[in-house]
Amino acid sequence: MTMRFTPPRNVVKWLRAWSAFLCLLAVGEALFSWRFPGPALAADLASHVVEQSPDATPTPPSTPQPAATPDRPLSMIEQIAQMEAEDEANGLLDARTAPYAVVEVVPLQQRLFLPLLVGGEDASPRSQEISPWPAMAPPGSALTPEEQAELEASHADAEAYVRGLLEAYVSAAGVNAPASTIRKSASVGGLNTWKVPNTPAYVNYCGPATMQVTIDAQLPVSDVPNIDEMARRINQVTPGGFDPNRNPAITDTAMCRYLWHHYVHVIRLGERYLQQPSRGTAQQTLWNQLVRHVDRNYTIPTGAITTHLDSWSRPNVKHVIALIGYDADLVNAIYPVVMHSVRYTEPADTRAGYVGGKFKIWLPGWRMWQAINGEPNNSNNTQCLLRSDL
Repeated sequence: MTMRFTPPRNVVKWLRAWSAFLCLLAVGEALFSWRFPGPALAADLASHVVEQSPDATPTPPSTPQPAATPDRPLSMIEQIAQMEAEDEANGLLDARTAPYAVVEVVPLQQRLFLPLLVGGEDASPRSQEISPWPAMAPPGSALTPEEQAELEASHADAEAYVRGLLEAYVSAAGVNAPASTIRKSASVGGLNTWKVPNTPAYVNYCGPATMQVTIDAQLPVSDVPNIDEMARRINQVTPGGFDPNRNPAITDTAMCRYLWHHYVHVIRLGERYLQQPSRGTAQQTLWNQLVRHVDRNYTIPTGAITTHLDSWSRPNVKHVIALIGYDADLVNAIYPVVMHSVRYTEPADTRAGYVGGKFKIWLPGWRMWQAINGEPNNSNNTQCLLRSDL
């Protein structure tokens, strides 16, 4: 006797529905996947991004890069690493004065199927990335009305820049702004590696090293003071502003005054960074500023605490780093920047407690915010920012 198995009717319906969903997903992937090469698109929209020369002869990068395959193309962050490696191999790294950037326009219909709608690159909750955690400035010298007005103008300029950038990208792509997301990854170009000497005497020199990183973004390495000269100049501008026997060894006021003085009186490029620090910066305001700074090839020197940074063996140490890159969604919403990852420079070495061996590091956006604003009194949440009308 031959027995015939007939699956239950509800199972058949479920299998048909699942097959139909997979077909729709494939069709949506084909219809709505639009990618734009970052340097090429950004060169058409803003002069701060430079496309790689088509005449340059490709040279194998100095460090191995992830291989792209038809099934797994390079991510936007990996594309930036590849561009950096090519510049380094061709001897062009130090001469670069524009950021690396990759842009993707994604219609909202496709974004609904992506896991990034729920979490960031490390599957962290999106609520941790976009919730603005307002913070009061720590105790310190009060700003004058003029200084406060300059800071507010800088913050307003950063938000206006982000919204204008979103409008320019969706206009160039010919898509509907409310129904589209711009995914952009960018990183400051022209940065060499600046590490403090790995000896006990230099354990607390992260501030001067971060000043070297910041100046290197606009100048060749030959024009950047060495770390001892940097420390001397900081104290020359603000007596007592740097003391390697305390932690933090450098004050936020000393950092910002030094940058202001260096651009105005030493290299004579005019006022760039404000003299006064921005303390207690709200999360979304800082993300707006990061997009504006990186797109103009400037870093943001900021305080941080090592607990939430990458590969530190000593937690709860006050630290100074430079924010140099971002991987974010630009959206038509109240908070226009949804930060997935932030790139920063790590100037410390093993003597100080950093054991990761890296210089440029990508960190999830929510972790970076914890590093900057996670301490109870928020004393690390302090940055040097560009003026408004650059």
